[in-house]
Amino acid sequence: MATLTWDYSTILASSAVNAPPHPLPNRHLFPAAFSRIPEAYPGLTPAGFDFLSEAERLGILIDVSHLSDAGFRDVATHSKRPFLASHSNARSVCNVPRNLTDDMLRTLARQGGLTGLCLHEPFLSPGPLTKDNVTEALIAHISHIFHVGGSEVLALGTDFDGMPGNCAIPDISRLPLFAEQLKKAGFTSGQIDNLFYKNALRFFKENLPA
Repeated sequence: MATLTWDYSTILASSAVNAPPHPLPNRHLFPAAFSRIPEAYPGLTPAGFDFLSEAERLGILIDVSHLSDAGFRDVATHSKRPFLASHSNARSVCNVPRNLTDDMLRTLARQGGLTGLCLHEPFLSPGPLTKDNVTEALIAHISHIFHVGGSEVLALGTDFDGMPGNCAIPDISRLPLFAEQLKKAGFTSGQIDNLFYKNALRFFKENLPA
């Protein structure tokens, strides 16, 4: 699968924070951008539409997690195949540009897509998180996404390779404990299995070339 941009806008599309292209060490220049929801950021460029078309022709899945809202809408409108947001949560629970609106979640569900639950703490809660309340924040996102898009639209996205850490789930070794916490919170074994592997397995089997 492929994304059209990261935190920085590219010749293909505008990012969720619409930052100009800078080397990684300059990322600290725009942290405030994550606190606002940009309605006017553009979407895909002409080159981006060409990329979308060619990627789908080649059987490459499009990942919209870092795209602007307009970019998400462009992909949803012009894509001919299901697409995914590999690591994005619910904006109704935590209002940051990298999370998905309810309309986006419904669009993903309607078009056979998938979103991946991200463990990056700034995408979970606007307030500080501790080992005691981070699971509550994750449960809030899971419950909301299940309610809006259904239990088949959500998988684990984690972002273990890109985030500085999660105070309760710093690596994959803690996921069995997280599963137990979800069971205690009232989620069924079927819902947990869907979240942990079945939804992703089904999505990739159905949408990647044989």
